[in-house]
Amino acid sequence: MQLYHPDSELPATRVLFDSAATAARLKPWMNLDDLKLEIVNIRYKPGTSCVVSYKIDSPDDPSYCHAKAFRKDEWAMRKEKLGRAGANVLIDDEFSFALLRFPFDQELAGIESIVSDPQTFISKGLFSRFKTEEFSSLQTLAYKPNRRWTARLAFQSGKSCVVKVHDASTFHRARKSAEILKRCTLEGLPKRAGRSNRCQSLAYDWIQGSQLDLACDQTDKLEQVFDYLDRLHQSVKSFKRTTVVQQSADGINAIANYLAHIYPPMHSLANRIGQNILAQMPTASRTALVHGDFHEQQVLVANGAVHACDFDSCCVGDPMSDFGNFVSHVRARAYANAVPIELANQVDDFAMRHIRDKHGSDALDRYHWHLTAALYRLATHSFRNGSEDWMQQTERLLKDVANRLDVDRDTGSTRSVQAEDTRTTSLAERKPRAAKSDSILSLASVAVKNDPKLEFLAEALDAESAEHVFLQSVPEIEAQFGAYTVRDVVVRRHKQGRRCLIEYKLTTDTGEHSILGKVSAKRLDIKTFEAQTALHQQHGFGYDCSDEICVPQTIGDYKPWKMWFQRKEAADLGIQPLKEKTLGRVTGNIADTLVKLHKSGYEPARSHLLSNELKILENRLSQVEAEFPLESERIAGIMSHCAAIADTIDENRLVTIHRDFYHDQIMFSDKRTVLVDLDLLALGHPAIDVGNFLAHLSEYGIRYFDNPDYWHEEEDAIVDRYLSAMPSVSRTEIEIFKVISLARHIHTSWTRKERRRITSKVIAETTKLINGLLPVSST
Repeated sequence: MQLYHPDSELPATRVLFDSAATAARLKPWMNLDDLKLEIVNIRYKPGTSCVVSYKIDSPDDPSYCHAKAFRKDEWAMRKEKLGRAGANVLIDDEFSFALLRFPFDQELAGIESIVSDPQTFISKGLFSRFKTEEFSSLQTLAYKPNRRWTARLAFQSGKSCVVKVHDASTFHRARKSAEILKRCTLEGLPKRAGRSNRCQSLAYDWIQGSQLDLACDQTDKLEQVFDYLDRLHQSVKSFKRTTVVQQSADGINAIANYLAHIYPPMHSLANRIGQNILAQMPTASRTALVHGDFHEQQVLVANGAVHACDFDSCCVGDPMSDFGNFVSHVRARAYANAVPIELANQVDDFAMRHIRDKHGSDALDRYHWHLTAALYRLATHSFRNGSEDWMQQTERLLKDVANRLDVDRDTGSTRSVQAEDTRTTSLAERKPRAAKSDSILSLASVAVKNDPKLEFLAEALDAESAEHVFLQSVPEIEAQFGAYTVRDVVVRRHKQGRRCLIEYKLTTDTGEHSILGKVSAKRLDIKTFEAQTALHQQHGFGYDCSDEICVPQTIGDYKPWKMWFQRKEAADLGIQPLKEKTLGRVTGNIADTLVKLHKSGYEPARSHLLSNELKILENRLSQVEAEFPLESERIAGIMSHCAAIADTIDENRLVTIHRDFYHDQIMFSDKRTVLVDLDLLALGHPAIDVGNFLAHLSEYGIRYFDNPDYWHEEEDAIVDRYLSAMPSVSRTEIEIFKVISLARHIHTSWTRKERRRITSKVIAETTKLINGLLPVSST
């Protein structure tokens, strides 16, 4: 398969998306004369990284492997970590990628453990009723590298169980789903067979049966399938507050943004579709246990009865979502020419009749919305599955979704013509259409408009309206840039219900410029505006300062939008030197920036004391302790020992501190070093900022190099330079605040799915650093 546009940042995609080219590299490495590859799954971040999973069809040993590709400027950094696996990894320096041989998987270490010694797993990872079983065979059923592996473990007695190994985030999610399933009274559900925290695996009894295949004339089973769903949805009468709740809008925002990179001609249509789906989302219905990923391949037929499997995504939500998801997958198969479109229409018709008869006509609106949303989420699946005709499949799917929504594919307007097929009656005809702007907003902007606490920003997201407001109410912009027009509006960051960062791109007589609008949902953050203005104008952080260490210039505010403005800096974030492994060239700038801030003489109105640091730490670690019982003992020890080592801190030394100082809060250009994001500016102990920066370096080292000391030379250089200018601060104080900040990363890594894999490593490093600071009698 091919990309629409070649990815110049990831040259490996030219090889990895060509299974024959990848096979040619594998043959000599695996010592095979004949080898064919099939692309199973693609995880691709344009311009950033790519993971491709392959099934190896060789005569002797059918198996799996996967490839990881990275940017050219990151390859040396990534290769260093991957290269430690030795014979399990093939490094390709020409195209900056690595091939990893199954069962080696850096994120799913449990696979290698189970495959190499399945009998030990039987005795340690399964429940007592399997302890006497003897291993017979192990068969891979599904494998997504770095994410999940599913296998059938067979015993000599003839019994079997299903074993699923997860990455850290999906393991936590699957455990929560398993807890929900315990409350289910429906017969025939998969019964838990074991759990291994070490392997991050769950096991279930094998359910006998064959997969439902509607294309093989099994449509007579549809009534049983939908009746089964009804029984499932009614099987739990009450739910705990900690139960996983369905998020209906999940995944909608990402589709158009992703297609903008991989298939630009479809971006505009996908964007309009996403807006319509979000605008027409029904009121949340969280009344039932839902499967969460119900489709044809999750249904087993045995002895005339049907059962469902794979409940890893079960949650509390709208029962219509399972019906919609089931039908959407059949329709998606029709776009891939795997089943006739007539079959998809037949299944859709049957679902609508069932819902109307069993749930009432009112439920049809919700069904149609969930079907449309689920179908839209599948828009990138043909690409992710490596289909040669993925562009054609994507286009067919999006055009069908547009027809269902009654979205004009050329203009985005609503059509009044009658739909030709009653199966694709538009959502517009089923419920009133929300008011819609003539301009096309990005989905990020739509998300802001749909945020109930930021709804006052609707006008701010339209370039023409924003320009009118600025000219009338923010004269500082014209005073700064002269005559201008607002060319574009881009939502840069958005935290639901809390804050938003919007870039306004200006066209002026002197060229293109940008300003940033910073919004807080609660109120106009005038304190940060005044603090940044004071630092820029009165405390040496202006653009004309001799040391070229500054803060961005502020440019007025607009109270109705709770927004204040600053110049956008033409500089690189501090993450760039980390990625390029050139942090050493700016360690002096980092230390000098902190010294300048701490000696600035500016006094914020608020303070942030050691007691505040410890309270935040306790609140966050308590959450992880409750959800991560395997590490609860070490987490409790970290909380108590942090309080103990903090007793030595002298709290009488208070200066202006940033409070959230790390690599993304400092920017570098050829001329300037720019300190940004001063929202938490406060009076506090100066070592807080230094320790926080060092803790982020340790976390970055753990995350990317499996080495918390990867940046130790740079850390030493920063501390030495800082202490030479701030002799009143001790090295031990910096180390203590580094430990407290790194301990907070336990919570940060746990709450971010993509980082949960390193939580135990952060705990181990924090414990090690604490032991080095405690008195000998306390360790």
